[in-house]
Amino acid sequence: MAISTAASAQAPADDPYLWLEEWKTPRAMEWVESHNAATVSRLEADPRYATRDARVAHVDALNGVI
Repeated sequence: MAISTAASAQAPADDPYLWLEEWKTPRAMEWVESHNAATVSRLEADPRYATRDARVAHVDALNGVI
């Protein structure tokens, strides 16, 4: 039995995050910014973050040279 892509892509009517599909709305952007801030805080609290961040910056700088 095949399920159409359209049928399988539909969100249930009781999806509490359905409103995030409208990602350009102020409400959705506030949610994203809030969750991004929480993620950054958690990453920066990890002692490995500074080392990884420095490595990424170094590689990024090399990409401008290569």
